[in-house]
Amino acid sequence: MGSLMGSAAIINQISIESLLFYIGCVFWTLSYDTIYAHQDKKDDEKLGMKSTALYFGDTTKSWLKRFYLISLMTWLYAGILSSLNNIFYIALLAVGFIFHRQYKSFNPDDPSQCMSIFKNNSYVGLLLFFGILLDRIVNSMYPFSGAAENA
Repeated sequence: MGSLMGSAAIINQISIESLLFYIGCVFWTLSYDTIYAHQDKKDDEKLGMKSTALYFGDTTKSWLKRFYLISLMTWLYAGILSSLNNIFYIALLAVGFIFHRQYKSFNPDDPSQCMSIFKNNSYVGLLLFFGILLDRIVNSMYPFSGAAENA
């Protein structure tokens, strides 16, 4: 929601870039919240509560793969439209590596491992934040002057 509010406050409209970034964050949140929900799915089932862990059930892992890919693709496209440079893409590559590790190691029946993966997502947020911040700082200090501009 912050990217949408920031866009509206600064340019008086919601930019496509901020909307794409927001959509990526929604799918990322859906991923880590579903992983978190697997910790207490037995209790949820007993109490008759609804959760994404119960809804996706045995297909959770394939849904996580989709959600991770949607997040990465929307963030990539937002980065391209925002004219972000290498620092952001290196950070996004690291996020992709984290997502891959989480996907490979995810065991929906191991609550402590689900908590570990859930907590690991704080690094995703930090990488995205600092990837964008450092990219913008470096780009403002050393603007790119490519051959296309000189042609």
